[in-house]
Amino acid sequence: MFPPGAEHGEIAFELSLRIGNYVVERGLGRVYAAETGFLLRRDLDTVQAPDVAFVQAERLPPPAERRGYLPLTPDLAGEVVSPSDRLAEIQQKVGRYVDAGVRLV
Repeated sequence: MFPPGAEHGEIAFELSLRIGNYVVERGLGRVYAAETGFLLRRDLDTVQAPDVAFVQAERLPPPAERRGYLPLTPDLAGEVVSPSDRLAEIQQKVGRYVDAGVRLV
């Protein structure tokens, strides 16, 4: 896949900034930027990398265990929809998150 364009990056950054500020000010957990892999399923490994993600503090593994993909589902997964994205593709991606237990997509 080609890297996303400028508009996509601006929107993803703005989401990350706003969510991140809210989370940090309240000590709620961690916000992860695009390209952070979450291992949603084992066996037939399913890794997703949302444009922005949030994990509640009480669900975070210890810092030493946060190398590589995070072996958990985020509480929130945010994706920037591009004009070229097809509805069926978006629905599949959202479905994978929901099936894995993501609380808000």
